[in-house]
Amino acid sequence: MKDCCQKNQQDFKAPDTGSEKRIARNTIYLYIRTFVMMIVSLYTSRVTLQVLGEEDFGIYNLVAGFVVLFGFLNFAMERATLRFLLVEKGGGTPESMNKVFNVAISSHIMIAGIVLVLAETIGLWFVNDSLNIPDGKETVANIVYQLAILSTIINIVRVPYNSSIIAYEKMSFYAYLSIIEALLRLLGVLLLEYFFVSHLLAIYSAIFLIVTLLVFLSYKFYCTRNFNTCRFSFYWEKKKFLEMLSFSMWSMVGGVGNIAAQQGVSIILNLFFGVVINAAVAITYQVGQAVNNIISSYQTAFNPHLVKLYVNNEAEKLANTIITSSKISYYLALMMIMPLMLNMDYVLQLWLGDSIPPHTSSFCTLFLVFYAIDAMSAPLWMANQATGKVKTYNIVFAAFVLCNLPLCYIALKLGAKPEIAFVIRIAINLLLHIFRIFYMNHQIGLPIKEYVIRTLVLPIIVTTLSVPLPMLVAAHTDGFSQLALSSLTAMLVLAAMVYLIGLNRQERSFLKAMIVSKIGKKH
Repeated sequence: MKDCCQKNQQDFKAPDTGSEKRIARNTIYLYIRTFVMMIVSLYTSRVTLQVLGEEDFGIYNLVAGFVVLFGFLNFAMERATLRFLLVEKGGGTPESMNKVFNVAISSHIMIAGIVLVLAETIGLWFVNDSLNIPDGKETVANIVYQLAILSTIINIVRVPYNSSIIAYEKMSFYAYLSIIEALLRLLGVLLLEYFFVSHLLAIYSAIFLIVTLLVFLSYKFYCTRNFNTCRFSFYWEKKKFLEMLSFSMWSMVGGVGNIAAQQGVSIILNLFFGVVINAAVAITYQVGQAVNNIISSYQTAFNPHLVKLYVNNEAEKLANTIITSSKISYYLALMMIMPLMLNMDYVLQLWLGDSIPPHTSSFCTLFLVFYAIDAMSAPLWMANQATGKVKTYNIVFAAFVLCNLPLCYIALKLGAKPEIAFVIRIAINLLLHIFRIFYMNHQIGLPIKEYVIRTLVLPIIVTTLSVPLPMLVAAHTDGFSQLALSSLTAMLVLAAMVYLIGLNRQERSFLKAMIVSKIGKKH
């Protein structure tokens, strides 16, 4: 243990060298994680839908998703915890980082208590009196709700441990444990299919809770054993708590809007179309999340470096990192989104069989467009988080995002199709991206002209040139041949366009060096 702590101390004080290689290495770990998790999670969703049926699957995602609404406090503190740990890791000491960790643990325990009270009062009333639950399913819906509350509380307390792993950039462990978590959930669904014949929805919720608990204990054990900054003893520093609280309260404003845009729209659609539409929404969010998880792998890998650049006042490098990361995030998103959009109906049938709820294909296609914009925007809001000055940003963000709810309700009330909910989200996200560009110019001096040319103009050109040939291939093939040939064509054409047009000379040189380095190691 002593040797481990000494190594941890050395790692903490080590200079920030080879950051590009470290980001690339961590990105590879996280890509493996998300790729495996995507395959396992998508297959798990298919089995779950078949085992539970559309109605119970919709009930679980509606009720369990509703509990997420009460996690707005945790969403805010999660960002605060990671940001303050990264700041201490970049410019503090192990002792100061340990103090931040202990304040974070105490704060999250407090948040868990608040969530429990809210969920068992206001939430319980809303589930029983307002949600559109089919007759005869009220009891099981309440069981699902209670188990989902417990899972949420465990995940809240887990946040400081997750954040510490990211702060220390130990992405290999993060990747391995995430894969194990996904496999355990799949195992749970398979047990449900082969060993149980009744009360399936309640048992499924219990299995989900058990997996959540096991993963939390694994995170806690790893962090306590490997990082001397993660040893918990009750510590309360009012000043540090107030700093984190101020940051998190304004982040909470944005978090409430963000969660409302997703879960709130699900509830509005439920009020107009019933629980079957929630099954389509749940599948849509899973497809979107699968894509977003891969994009987030890169974003998670560069986030610690971005905070260090801000802490060390390296403004020029910070701006260049934001621009490059925005562009690469979009290209990564496009690499996955193009094949899916060209083959959405076939992919859904391959994944779910004949159990595809109505509107699923159109929902997924629209939501992928939303995520492409979101991928490009992520480095901008991450840079805002790094500054710690989040008040104005989150007020404007919430004002934009919360417009989803009244606009969606009005449109549906006027007779619009359910797809309008996702069209509205795309439009608002596009406006938000424009706001972020100008706001980060004001906050950190982000060069607007350079950003627009490198991150908007070039990606638009790359996208325009990359689309026609894969569309032509898709139009003249069908079935698995269409999926394989159009996807391969899309990836090859896009890779060529990105390399020739989408990257500058420095980025191409770094990419060549990385490839040569990897080939050299194999020989």
